[in-house]
Amino acid sequence: MEDASSQEWSDTLRVSHKQLAQLYSVLDKMGGEGKGEARRQRVRHTFREGTRLMLSIDATNAVPERRFRVASNDISETGVSILNGTFIHPGSQCMVVLQQTDGTLSEIRGRVVRCRHVMNHVHEIGVQFDEPIDIHLYLLEE
Repeated sequence: MEDASSQEWSDTLRVSHKQLAQLYSVLDKMGGEGKGEARRQRVRHTFREGTRLMLSIDATNAVPERRFRVASNDISETGVSILNGTFIHPGSQCMVVLQQTDGTLSEIRGRVVRCRHVMNHVHEIGVQFDEPIDIHLYLLEE
């Protein structure tokens, strides 16, 4: 795969900063809504503030690779929750491009473990990383 910065990435979310803030409010009201909340073993950190990520869904026999600009929601050592404007099938292998606090881009392999409709065309996608990450590389000190 080429360097993440040199590729074209689709923005299927297509929302303003104001609309994104409204989406976060809706997500907060929806809560975990799933069995994963009870099983979760890692602390989730809010990872918003306009943080935009890139998500690349691996090609399959029927579908070519797809690349998206997405909005982040939260992050842990083992995964990330993102917002996208299309449904992504759970089980899809993927790569998330995260920006470290020093500006370095990291390409992190994982798989989609959940995709739920939030509202309109927006879906919340849960990605589980193949290997845990050092969360402190991505979070600004509070």
